[in-house]
Amino acid sequence: MTVDLGRIGIWSRELRYNPDPGARAAAAAELEDLGYQAIFIPDAGGDVLGAVGHLLAATRRVPFATGVLNIWMHDPAEVARWRASLLARFGPRFLLGLGNSHAPLVESALGVPYARPYAKMTAYLDALDEAEPPVPAPMRDAGCPRSADAVAGVDEVRRAAPVAGAEGTRRGQRRDPVRQRHAPGLGHSGIV
Repeated sequence: MTVDLGRIGIWSRELRYNPDPGARAAAAAELEDLGYQAIFIPDAGGDVLGAVGHLLAATRRVPFATGVLNIWMHDPAEVARWRASLLARFGPRFLLGLGNSHAPLVESALGVPYARPYAKMTAYLDALDEAEPPVPAPMRDAGCPRSADAVAGVDEVRRAAPVAGAEGTRRGQRRDPVRQRHAPGLGHSGIV
């Protein structure tokens, strides 16, 4: 089972953070009526999956994705349970977009050091695989390459990383071991 995000999607901060839940629901329904094929909402902590559920309930067919869920701020077992609940209530209309966030946000909001983001993502994906119920790879995205050319870029970074002493770069992170464990399509921006 996969989530079809279509070709035209929209990312909206207001669908997540507008203080009026009725306005958020009405806006999501209007975006669906206008023909948008996917809606992405951001996460900087808080109940992002509750917000997704609220928006799914306000619409009939448009899929939603987190663009992206901050893996430092959400327990993977809890995320897996929420995803299963959304699937049971709304069918396959939700894609779990995952991301490592940014050091200043993680360190200021959580008071923990932002270190080894690649290892953190790998551990998070492992936890989603082991959760009950698990989150299948086609129902999540961790920013994988979109094409053979992008994969070639990952290979170049893999070869260069030992020399540079780095896990990757912003434009071509070493994601190859993770690549087969999540759904293709979102890339870094979360915007289709």
